[in-house]
Amino acid sequence: MKFRLLFVCVFVVALFTGLYCSNNDERSDSGVVGDTSISDLSSIDTLSGDIFEDTGIKPEKYFAISFKNRNEILFFDRENLSEISFHSIPSKGEISSIEFIKDINMLVYADLGGKELVFVKDFKEIKKIGNVGDYPYSIKYIPKLKLLISPDKSSNRIYIIDTEKLEFLSISPMSAGGNSPVSICFDESPLTRELLVRLFILDYSSLYVRAYDIFDTEDWGLRGEKLPSLSEPMHIACDSTNRRLLISNSASNNISAYGLDDLVQIANSPFEAGKNPTFAAMYTGASIAYVLNTSEDSLTIFSTKEMKTKGGLSFKTGDAPERAYVNEDEGRLYILLGGGKSLLVYDISDPLMPEKIQEIKFDSTPGDLIYR
Repeated sequence: MKFRLLFVCVFVVALFTGLYCSNNDERSDSGVVGDTSISDLSSIDTLSGDIFEDTGIKPEKYFAISFKNRNEILFFDRENLSEISFHSIPSKGEISSIEFIKDINMLVYADLGGKELVFVKDFKEIKKIGNVGDYPYSIKYIPKLKLLISPDKSSNRIYIIDTEKLEFLSISPMSAGGNSPVSICFDESPLTRELLVRLFILDYSSLYVRAYDIFDTEDWGLRGEKLPSLSEPMHIACDSTNRRLLISNSASNNISAYGLDDLVQIANSPFEAGKNPTFAAMYTGASIAYVLNTSEDSLTIFSTKEMKTKGGLSFKTGDAPERAYVNEDEGRLYILLGGGKSLLVYDISDPLMPEKIQEIKFDSTPGDLIYR
């Protein structure tokens, strides 16, 4: 009798141990980034399982942030502004740029280690496209064309990706028309008849911007004009509402401005900014450009309607603001501090008086950000 009772106890313990281990295995597998690769988007839905089903975490809004000295992207809950990431995706090397393809709810990043573009949907890697150059930089998605443009700073070329098929497109103007393309922007509301989009590419070494007139995905025309910048141009931004193109000239401490339609320099351009302007984020609904002055640790609020400075912000010495992003739908301004290793969140209900809401600290230097 005692032997039978002992046997039953051992059996029950073994059974519960096996079930516990099985459940733990399922939980640990649910958060792993898969190696699945697909050839087109028709298969994406089969990979769209909720990877947070076991934990109960289902973030509808998040930040995805890359870091300069760690090979990964971290995801942060954007609603509660938590300083603790809820997910991460490892990369082979440094990440030079992140972009969000809103049409299909997909993130894409340029991985310098693998020299490839990596596409992520529902927190899972679904596709890699290699041979995109030595230094894919400042990738940008154009919704009207459903194309992803990847400038290669090293080879002086641009690479064009069809986001519906996730493959290269063979389009003739693959040359960036100059040296070291570092920034691009596009005008989605061109006034020229039948013109779908006008694309602008800033060439750092050549000190000018080149423009393409795009009538459809196959019909691209390189315009003859070269829009000169000044010393060490770092970034361009388009304001389709006020028909302005801004160039941040980092070494000459000013902003060059052109009309989007006639490509003629605006009267009195260049305009003064702070010391070392390196980036400009457009708030088109308010006709405002938030210009970051990295060396001066400041931000200039510049009116693209009146073409003059309307105010600004000062940060702590050494904060080195490097990237800014405007969320017009929610009235928010996000600023990454390279030196301060943090993300600042501002309420811009009054665009001329940003009100700080939160500062999220990191243990590494942030590089780029997208938000959903």
